[in-house]
Amino acid sequence: MRTKGGETKRKLIEAGLELFYKNGVHWVSFQQVTGKVGLTQAAAYQYFEDKDELVRECCIHAAREGRASIDRHLDESAPARTRLKKYIEANLLWAAKDPKGASTLLAMYYFAFNSSKIRQIYLQINEQSVQRLKVHLEHGNNEGSWRITRVEETARMIHNILIGEIIKQIHVPAEFSVKKRVALCWVATEKLLR
Repeated sequence: MRTKGGETKRKLIEAGLELFYKNGVHWVSFQQVTGKVGLTQAAAYQYFEDKDELVRECCIHAAREGRASIDRHLDESAPARTRLKKYIEANLLWAAKDPKGASTLLAMYYFAFNSSKIRQIYLQINEQSVQRLKVHLEHGNNEGSWRITRVEETARMIHNILIGEIIKQIHVPAEFSVKKRVALCWVATEKLLR
């Protein structure tokens, strides 16, 4: 059962995600978010200290939802190559299905260097994403699918490829289908696996 305070906080996060997606994080005020859910700015301070804390919580929410969506597509018993490709596909499918969450997470990359609250969650989420890729790469090493000596570096490069395609998926979704984006990411990833 949700408490009234928990429900209000959830509504603020959902409103933040929607407005940040429509207008950009930089252009949305804390007051606009609180007004969307019918709260005064003063009342919203019970839930968030300031806009940066709201953005931080929106990022945490988006990352949690994104990971759950991605994990639903993965078969842990699949061969490493299949699993890694599915992981890439699941990331891009999530960005296509939840552009509000994906765009807010991407905004985190831009605002992390001006806000200690956002920087903290940026470092955490970014590192968790790289670690998830490392698990796939190590699985492939153990299975004999590839022999990567610089697993951490390769995971970071694949992560960067994914971030680039997620940015394009959000900003120019009509450019390519998700299937085509997966194929492009996979070609680049396979080059790193050699």
